[in-house]
Amino acid sequence: MSGGMNLRAAWPVIALLAALAVVAGLTLAFLPGAPDPSPAAIPTATPSPTASPRPTQRPTARPTPSPSPTPGPDLDALNVTVLLVGRDFLSERVALGESGFNTDMLIVANVRADGSRIDLIGLPRDTVDMPLSDGSIWNRKINSLRASRGLPALKDAMATALAMPIDYYAEITLDDLRNLVNAIGGVTVRIPSTLRDPHLKVTWQAGDNTLDGRMAVLFARSRYADSDYARGDRNQALLIAIRDRLLAGGYDPRALLTGLAGLDTDIPAGDMPMLLDLARASSGAPIGREVLAPPEYTTFVGLSGARGWISVPDLAAIRAYTASVLAP
Repeated sequence: MSGGMNLRAAWPVIALLAALAVVAGLTLAFLPGAPDPSPAAIPTATPSPTASPRPTQRPTARPTPSPSPTPGPDLDALNVTVLLVGRDFLSERVALGESGFNTDMLIVANVRADGSRIDLIGLPRDTVDMPLSDGSIWNRKINSLRASRGLPALKDAMATALAMPIDYYAEITLDDLRNLVNAIGGVTVRIPSTLRDPHLKVTWQAGDNTLDGRMAVLFARSRYADSDYARGDRNQALLIAIRDRLLAGGYDPRALLTGLAGLDTDIPAGDMPMLLDLARASSGAPIGREVLAPPEYTTFVGLSGARGWISVPDLAAIRAYTASVLAP
């Protein structure tokens, strides 16, 4: 790769782009001149925090604390899942003295291994009382789990609560989002009605809105214009808008590889050929979108003492939905 890019250093970024490719149905043809990401080309790729299986295998941490839908016998060969995490770390907020950045975007993407369908499932950041695989309960908000126990623990918790195996995670920060959107020349999102956020002092008009990196960050953060649950849906729309812009081409791929300093992922180098094949196979697949919001997926929403505003998940309803997504 030109410009002195070290392949080993760039690998996590390429892995994230592969995850986005799978989630949004892309092909990595938008990276002309990128090296062949095969195991032979990357003999010393950074080890993953936990072993990540191929789509014909599943993580060893299966949901156990409470009954979950029984998958079909061929489920392990049918789906590949990626947890996309957005951490609200932003350099401007650090400069203002803020700290304790949380994972306010949690989207599980399930992709059929035959490339026939993609489903995005968003969990609200205020979700509490999440069952963990060791039988305990995370009583605090789910967006605080990563800071306390790490990304592998967050992936495991999401797999347990949703009763669906999760193969990989990929996390970016708001700084990364800004840099990514700027690197590809902006994105276009369509909204059904005008949104005005008095807190962020920004307005988006009904219809198509072209966002640069800064505005994309505000779009991802805004919750006073509508609600936290609507923000979850907008985050999914933003991912798809990034997909559309990537497909359009016409930008410097090196900017993509150097602008994501906050990226963390457990996608191993050896799984890249499979992910690229899946990205190509699913390039025209329909994309289902769901946010696990009230009233369908909660038993309580509101103020609850020291925990503030919370959402208590209806695990039975959530698992019934994920079972329908995973079903053959």
